[in-house]
Amino acid sequence: ILFPTAENIGYVGEKTQKNRDHFGNNSLFVGMSQKKGVCYGVCEFSLETIPDNAIITEAHISFYPMNRVSVQVERYGEWRVGMLDERTVGALYSFDDIKNAKIVGYIDRPTKSHQLSQGIWRTYEFASQEVALLQEALKRKKALFRMEGPTMLPLDRSSQLMQWDIGYGKFSSGLTYRPKLDVSYTLHDVKLEVSTHNEFTISKEGLEEQALTCGFDANGDIIYSFLEFDLSAMPEMENTVIANTYVELQADTISAQDNLRFHLEMVRCKGNEKNFVNIQHRDVIERVGYDVSISDLKNQQVQRFVFDTYAIKELIKAVSTTQKLHFVIYATSPKIFTKSNDVSFVDDKLHHKPKLVIHYMKKRRYGVEGVRHLRYSMENNMIRLDWENPKHEAFCGVIVVKNRFHVPCSPYDGQKLYGGSASYTYDNFGAKDVTKYYAVFTYDEVPNFSEACALEYHADK
Repeated sequence: ILFPTAENIGYVGEKTQKNRDHFGNNSLFVGMSQKKGVCYGVCEFSLETIPDNAIITEAHISFYPMNRVSVQVERYGEWRVGMLDERTVGALYSFDDIKNAKIVGYIDRPTKSHQLSQGIWRTYEFASQEVALLQEALKRKKALFRMEGPTMLPLDRSSQLMQWDIGYGKFSSGLTYRPKLDVSYTLHDVKLEVSTHNEFTISKEGLEEQALTCGFDANGDIIYSFLEFDLSAMPEMENTVIANTYVELQADTISAQDNLRFHLEMVRCKGNEKNFVNIQHRDVIERVGYDVSISDLKNQQVQRFVFDTYAIKELIKAVSTTQKLHFVIYATSPKIFTKSNDVSFVDDKLHHKPKLVIHYMKKRRYGVEGVRHLRYSMENNMIRLDWENPKHEAFCGVIVVKNRFHVPCSPYDGQKLYGGSASYTYDNFGAKDVTKYYAVFTYDEVPNFSEACALEYHADK
């Protein structure tokens, strides 16, 4: 979620003389009046915190209507948000520059006058072509929007202006009500392929290395295939997020007539020795993917067994501990007794060994430590909060939240007072005779948030 800075949000009026002073101080007045003329709302967002290689999937922009008293006619006019090419704007504070700027596209549908209610957020959703415009703006690291309303007045009326909160200045209801640009994106992942480190065929007859035969032998006893992957090539897990993972098997020789089904299990073997008894009494961690049949293998020799969330967690645990991952392939049959039916999943020269394919992204998994020594004091008749930020290279900033009823559980559980990298802030509009709770959360670039560092403000002190 992105917010504009105070100097990048305001309105410009056709007849107003001090448009620069509106930014960061006055509300957004958008529409038309006899006194101000045509008024446009201007809002610029920095996209610096979004990675250059991000792929934007969806987005929406929201504004908070705070007063419609100056909208004198209920059903007249509409308000819409357009995205500007900021390269065609000389100055944000110039009415003529904003009016004549190139509009690359409008976001969502316009909002008609009777659909606007003060105190209810208005959100404009980006369609796919508008997401493409935002993706293009990412290259320039900024997105500029213009809100516009009616440009003509109704008969015998002097104003059709809607007032929107900017989150800054003495006329605002606070930072919580700043316009916000909510962007969802993903990143190109890295593909890592790991071939089996060891592979065995295990049956009652014994163990055969560098072979992967699975099915039933001539006596009707089951034949297991055992796979071992070495995960030492995996990157550090603390800064890695796995997107998806699967085991890829290729059937080499199919010597089966019955409709066998083959299953893949992630296992933990009992005992160090790999033999028939230990495999039979294996500890199954998770069954991976869906079972495949003989007909599946005949139609498509390469089959993928996709990990679910739990299996991915076990993979991460294995990387952090043993750096080995073990699997067992076994067959089942609808018949009570099946014999001399098997499939080999590796060729004699080991050209097509099973592979563990991992798609991952470089991203921190956990946040940095929280702030320390959170305290409050009185300064200029305002409540001042001070704390000590962690000295960690991944630290990006803090979010300060206030809640009247309980300790904030998350950065979104209450009224936001501050967001940034400073070590103090003020509760400018906080009542000094009301008990309340404050919490400070640190965050990194992901962002991952820390646990709350909280304190209670007692009204009697």
